[in-house]
Amino acid sequence: MFPDAVKVFCGLMRVWNLFGDGRRFGRDEYLAYKEWLAKNVGACEYKLWTKLAVMKRKKATGFVGWVTYEMKDKESEWNKVTCMLARFAEYVNVGGNRTGGFGVVRLALKT
Repeated sequence: MFPDAVKVFCGLMRVWNLFGDGRRFGRDEYLAYKEWLAKNVGACEYKLWTKLAVMKRKKATGFVGWVTYEMKDKESEWNKVTCMLARFAEYVNVGGNRTGGFGVVRLALKT
């Protein structure tokens, strides 16, 4: 359930390839990006709590809150891709059941 940067941004890259406009990422780029994320991006602060959502007969557990990600390698091309995907996340949201209102993202860049 924790919004691990590798899972979040790799998932966003897959959604970008399906629906994004323009540039597509190949398998080799995906694997290189995933490795870069694991080494350079992590959650440095967060406040999260779980929440139960009832949808007619179904129930789903998710979380509400915020996460701040920090990047070590600020000069890399992958840094620019990460910022682009973060902006894209505001538009498409992240995670499962996006049409149900889950995965809402609001981006706030800090320098």
